[in-house]
Amino acid sequence: MLELTSAQKVVLALAVVMLGGSGAYLFSARNVVPVRAAEKLYQPPAAGQDSVELVVQVTGEVNRPGIYRVAPGMRVYELVILAGGFTGWADQEAVNLAQLLEDGQKVAVPRLPEPEPAPPKQQPSSVPPPTATVPPYDIIKPSPPPPNQPYIVDLNTAIQADLERVPGIGPVLAARIIAYRQYYGPFKTVYQLRLIKGIGQQTFDKIKPYVTVAPASAPTR
Repeated sequence: MLELTSAQKVVLALAVVMLGGSGAYLFSARNVVPVRAAEKLYQPPAAGQDSVELVVQVTGEVNRPGIYRVAPGMRVYELVILAGGFTGWADQEAVNLAQLLEDGQKVAVPRLPEPEPAPPKQQPSSVPPPTATVPPYDIIKPSPPPPNQPYIVDLNTAIQADLERVPGIGPVLAARIIAYRQYYGPFKTVYQLRLIKGIGQQTFDKIKPYVTVAPASAPTR
């Protein structure tokens, strides 16, 4: 048998260790799954492509003004719905509800103009009118006054002046009642007044005896 010197044994041992390490590395390398680079979750639209969403702003007489993210193709009336609808003071005729929304657009809902103040009542003249001479034998008795009937208005036909004659309704509430009727349609019951801003239970109890909703007439054949 071939005898190895001590130096040759050391060299042989080092060679075996190196060969074993190379084999372990090759074996482990076959089982390693390559790590993929992190992918972007959001890709901005390229030039000429439509945006994924629009950012628009609505201000003025809506219940929840602010900035909204909406889908392309939405119109102004859909944005108003997202913003909680019009307030009682909104001038709806000044807004194009059918307009398509654009990115960065600002929709401003203006306020109804303040109602004009009522003309001052004519002060009675301080000079009393002349009295007619009545013969002593002609006794004239004054006629009794007519019964005091409450002033009743129909919520679906009353105008601003009619509503202001109702106790508890001023110019502001009268304008809100008319705006509610124009936006949501005719009143079906007087209890819908409780849905209008500024009409609490006490105000409603004061208004209720003086308002009515006439029944819808049957269609003619």
